[in-house]
Amino acid sequence: MKSFFTKHILVLLLFFFAPQLCASIRFESINLENAFAKAKTEKKLVFVDAYATWCGPCKVMDKVFDQASVSNYFNSNYVNIKIDMDGPQGALLLNQYGVVYLPTLLILNSEGEVISKIDKLVSGEELINIAQEASSQRPSSPTSAFNRNPFLETKDNNPSVNDYNPNDKEAILYVLDEKGSSGRPHIMYHEAYLHMQLKDGRQDAVVKKYLSTQQDWTTEKNIRFIYDFTNSVKSDLFKYLINNRSRFEEVIGTEKVKESIAFLINQRLEQGFPRPGLQETVDLFKHLGPQSAEERGYLFYLDKMERENEELEYISTAQQYLKSVNPYNHRVAHKLVLFRLDRSDYMDHLDNCLETMSKAVIIEDQTPSYFATIAKIYYLQKRKDLALKNINKSIELAATRSEDPTALLSLWDKINSL
Repeated sequence: MKSFFTKHILVLLLFFFAPQLCASIRFESINLENAFAKAKTEKKLVFVDAYATWCGPCKVMDKVFDQASVSNYFNSNYVNIKIDMDGPQGALLLNQYGVVYLPTLLILNSEGEVISKIDKLVSGEELINIAQEASSQRPSSPTSAFNRNPFLETKDNNPSVNDYNPNDKEAILYVLDEKGSSGRPHIMYHEAYLHMQLKDGRQDAVVKKYLSTQQDWTTEKNIRFIYDFTNSVKSDLFKYLINNRSRFEEVIGTEKVKESIAFLINQRLEQGFPRPGLQETVDLFKHLGPQSAEERGYLFYLDKMERENEELEYISTAQQYLKSVNPYNHRVAHKLVLFRLDRSDYMDHLDNCLETMSKAVIIEDQTPSYFATIAKIYYLQKRKDLALKNINKSIELAATRSEDPTALLSLWDKINSL
């Protein structure tokens, strides 16, 4: 009887608490086209999480999606889908929606129009606020007062106020107008900033159109404009900033320009799509300072490959680095050997691994793990005496550092069993 009641109590507890335990946004296994169709039928918006399996920040956002408040809101109000940028629909998001950073979160209406675009990490509270704001920005009805373009009736193309004013009512009316641009530069100038405020992802096209009307990009107004809208190292605006850096520093300030360049480069390195390769990584570090750019670029790339468990890429890059950049980096040499020893297809390279580690301990001879790795190589070669000599050295060094010897003693036992 006691067992019977215990089971039923457990069932009741699971019934009441399961929603909290399993809280997460329900991402449907449908493509973008089907998501639009479903959103139209259910009168909802579409929430898209653009991600990649290798993207570290994407995993951070997954934890945000698991928050009960976030999942409850999105499951009730949105059609939610995930799109792997390395998959077949990745090219569509890249070309149509300009997804260049991961994760990128898109809020789209059922016609595929961008209402909001987020290409940075946000908290659960921020995400809900953005989603609620997006829901209030659905396209206006045909009877809306914003359907008329007030600028079609004005001949003034030289407003007295040149700087952006977010409270400019005419500019606001223009942006919400559905008839399109009047082609007037000062209107496009305002429009770009307003699209930035709306976070709808439409500002890039307006920025390009505005700048095409400007013969001189080096005016203070245009320099500030370009600086405000340079949001990717892959853009022409970033190239212009780099090529005219002294002018930007003159107008904006040296430290601010330096910080912005560093931010954009870090964003590209950590969240860029497609993933930056080795050469691009090195080139980006050159913008941060030419001194040791190759060294720093290689090390950053190697660290990223290690974090993402890209063993073959790490092995190939580390070999190239040790050969042509810095043959004295014993830490990279050690990690290279460890990756090799983890792979059965490198078991024929034990002599080369031993040579690499022998050079490492010449440079750094007080690290217990280095001698343990040499012992493991000798063990795999069934050279018991040399393996014991190095594992004993490793245990001795570990004792002087008060390190846990458990793993070393386990290897010692294996060697003794030879």
